[in-house]
Amino acid sequence: MATTTTTTTPASTAPSSPTVPITASSGSHGKKTDLQASYQALTVGLLSLYQPGDTFQMKSGTYGRDELIGQFQKFVGLAEKTKQAHLAWRDAVQVEHDFEVQVRALRQGVRGIVSVRFGKDGTQLMQFGFAQGKQSKKTAATKAAAVTKTKATRVARGIKGKNQRKAIKAPAAAAPSSGQTAPAAGAPAAAPATPSANR
Repeated sequence: MATTTTTTTPASTAPSSPTVPITASSGSHGKKTDLQASYQALTVGLLSLYQPGDTFQMKSGTYGRDELIGQFQKFVGLAEKTKQAHLAWRDAVQVEHDFEVQVRALRQGVRGIVSVRFGKDGTQLMQFGFAQGKQSKKTAATKAAAVTKTKATRVARGIKGKNQRKAIKAPAAAAPSSGQTAPAAGAPAAAPATPSANR
């Protein structure tokens, strides 16, 4: 029959093992695989260095060795199921993406057909889940009227284009009257009259 002990450390003849704190945040900074491996190592240490009848006194109560091992193994099993579920989820996401690529072309084809029938800005497109095209702010008639109005405004204001401005030549300088003689080129201009000193 195994001897029951209430100590929380192995016998002096057995090498001591590091204590693994069992708290809610005990693996928050490590990877999930590292956390799972730490509980597996903890289980191996309990099986190797403690007897089935050994007990562990903690704040939350007293636990037998096998009871603790059962809890740790349960966690390892749940972690393994989570890992497998994650791998299956990734595979499912890949399958979903690949199939969406196939049906995307079909969706675009249907959109082209209904757009031809109802118009790119038809409200019926929304019933198919397609965004309604934006209506043109200016129709062709409106644009043509704006161009005509702009030309009429330029004519009324006498605004000329670049080529028309080049064709305009400056008028010739007016000839001097018969009573006046044009100053010779290079001749100095007459000095202004000096006011009389007697005034």
